[in-house]
Amino acid sequence: MGARTAHAAMRAKEHYGLTFNKKDFKNIINIIRTNKATCLCKQSTVRKVYKLIYNKNLLKVVYHKRARKILTVLPLVLRDTLGKAGS
Repeated sequence: MGARTAHAAMRAKEHYGLTFNKKDFKNIINIIRTNKATCLCKQSTVRKVYKLIYNKNLLKVVYHKRARKILTVLPLVLRDTLGKAGS
């Protein structure tokens, strides 16, 4: 597993308590590439944030189009520095 995939796997465990392997990330990428995920925002010309359902879990991920990799897995609700739910 490469560094990017390892980082995303750590974040999936941290934010959702899920253990993902290389095959899981390939399946998530396939969901994105077949337009079955919702694009939430565009971070750059090659990076987008997507919301999708994988194995009955709602996830938020950052996808790098050129590298065809999941860069990270984000929490569904972002928190501010005080630990309160952000908007």
